[in-house]
Amino acid sequence: MHILPQPNDETCGPTCLHAVYRYWGENIELEEVIRSAQSLNLSGAGRGTLAVMLGVHALARGYRATLFTFNLQVFDPTWFSGDGSTRPTDLATRLQAQARAKSSDNQRFRVATESYLEFLRLGGDIRYRDLTSRLISRFIKEGVPVLTGLSATYLYQCAREFGPNDDYDDIR
Repeated sequence: MHILPQPNDETCGPTCLHAVYRYWGENIELEEVIRSAQSLNLSGAGRGTLAVMLGVHALARGYRATLFTFNLQVFDPTWFSGDGSTRPTDLATRLQAQARAKSSDNQRFRVATESYLEFLRLGGDIRYRDLTSRLISRFIKEGVPVLTGLSATYLYQCAREFGPNDDYDDIR
């Protein structure tokens, strides 16, 4: 799989999604993927792109998409069955109830919730499973590309980010 260099430090997700589109034989310019994919920047909720936003982009182009989430700030493990699955209507209902119950001050949380609801509305599948080499290798053996999210804090061993501009802050 050939991945073009990402133009800046905020477009790693769309750049990887572009490579997946090319893997499946789709002729689309990287700039078009970057321009048309929703991002936290466009939503005024920070920097970068959430995995669910990439999933929405793919679903809107006719692809199937499954997200394996580990996001405990948005999803409660009890919302999923033992095999990690859930009914999309149940999940959407819980996300909507949670959005009403939590403070609306957190723009990033609000944007993420809206994106997850759109992902489900478009037919996406969200699962809660442990990330294992077996899970990833299953898809690779089937010839299915996998996009994984990884925080820059973990990848580069730099300070955590805080606030709307994702300023480095190792305390808050």
